[in-house]
This record gives sequence, C-alpha cells and structure tokens, in this order.
Amino acid sequence: MNQMCIYCGTRKATTRDHIPPASFFPDPKPSNSITVPCCPTCNNDFGRDDEYVRNVITHLDETESHTTIIKDIGRRRDRALNSQHGKKKLRKLLRNSVIIDQYSKAGIYLGKASAFNLDIPIFDRFFDRIARGLLFHETGLQCINYKTEWRKSEYIKESEALPPEFIGFQEFAKRGMIGDGVFKWSAWICPNSIASLWFLTFYEGVLFKVRLTPELDQNTPNQSSSLK
Repeated sequence: MNQMCIYCGTRKATTRDHIPPASFFPDPKPSNSITVPCCPTCNNDFGRDDEYVRNVITHLDETESHTTIIKDIGRRRDRALNSQHGKKKLRKLLRNSVIIDQYSKAGIYLGKASAFNLDIPIFDRFFDRIARGLLFHETGLQCINYKTEWRKSEYIKESEALPPEFIGFQEFAKRGMIGDGVFKWSAWICPNSIASLWFLTFYEGVLFKVRLTPELDQNTPNQSSSLK
C-alpha cells in the first residue's frame, strides 16, 4: 500500500486498524468490520490501550447485562484478569476507580458507589482514534490540525440540541452498526470539513459523544478533553 497512515500522516500505512478494536467482538468476528489504513507504529501504540478500554466499558452497569458480554466477552475478560499475568491489569483497573454519589434515573440519591474514572489519557486517545477512523471511513477525510472533545452520556439519548454548526446538515448524517448491537454509531458531519459530532454506543448500554473540530492555529497540537 502506498497510502499514508491516517493518524500520523507521516508513515506508510502497511497495516489496517480496526474501528473499534476487534477484541470488542465475539468470534466469529463481524463480516462488516471497519478497518482503516494505519502504520505499524500507530497500530502498536493503540493496541496497548485496547484491552484496558474494553475491560472498563464491559464492566459498566449500563453494559454488563448485554448478551455478548455475558456469553463471551465477559468470560474471556474475567479469565484473563484472574490469571497470574492479569493481576497487574486488575490492579490498574482498581487504581483508576473513584467513589461517586449514585442517583436513580428519577434523581433519588442511592448512596456512595465505586465507579471507573474515564477522564484519563487512555480514553482521550481511544475516542480520538475512533472518531478519526470513522470520519475517514465515511468521508475519506483525514484529520491533520484538529481538536477532539468527548464525554459519556448518562443515558442513551441523541435528541439533545445540536451545536449551531451542525443544524441543517441532516443529509450528511451517517449511521451504522457492527456486530449484534456491540457497536453503533451515528454522526453529523459538516460538508467538506472534518467538523463532526459522533454518537458512539457500545453494547447497547452506554453512549459517548465525540466532537472533532478544525484547529485554526497550524502550530497548535491536537488536544483531547471532556466535551461540555
């Protein structure tokens, strides 16, 4: 392949990166998996995050009852974490947990609970990569100078008011699903621009919103942050 890596843009893409990672899916892998051109360096760097992100997402209250997790992914995950080699990974998961106030959907206070802290660089890198990969898959556009913002939504809901720059671009909306509800996405994409808003649903239980915007200052590096 003569194409350049869609992530770094400086090295040749001699491998393909799965969007989202193949480890999120049971065997046999879906026939409609998305892959994008990637160099070995970026692919290897991303691969170090994949298992941790999958373990956190499949441990969330919103996702753990999904059939795929109960019958396949959860079992493999737990066996790996309980192995001698996996104890270090389990300790890493526990170190990144926090105590939060827990409320019901009706707003009733339920007390303190343990939760995973998602506001860490691993998740910044993960959502940056997923949004950029999907953008390339849908439009062929590559992010060069840009900014990524993301946040987790408490409930599955895509009906919140769109930012002004996305209003009126219904014809550029994109939707898709991979696997038996394992991963779904929908997006609002401004024409001829990387400006896009992505709704990413994992295991039919948890929704993340990721926004890509052009970075006007050519000397400003990409920054990932929480989407307010």
